[in-house]
Amino acid sequence: MNKTHEQIVADSMASVVWNWNGEDITRGELWELHKRVESSEGWKMPIDAIIDEITPREEALLSYAIIFFSGCCAEFYAVKDQPNKVNVVADGYYMSIGS
Repeated sequence: MNKTHEQIVADSMASVVWNWNGEDITRGELWELHKRVESSEGWKMPIDAIIDEITPREEALLSYAIIFFSGCCAEFYAVKDQPNKVNVVADGYYMSIGS
């Protein structure tokens, strides 16, 4: 049986790629988190996003998502005059991996 493109993507997104504190994390979960911070110019561009405050779990997963998809480490900063906001900064795929 040949799978459709959609089935292949769905299977990939359902794949468990990490375990955080005993919880299986799928590629799809990481992708959704990465999309929250990616540049409007594309997911391979440098990351500099301001998002709502996140839980320690979300920060751990988002940090891993950026490593997984962009090949770089993120830094998280409180936003000075915006309570409950976090600035997420990372080099991005192009700067970390190349083309």
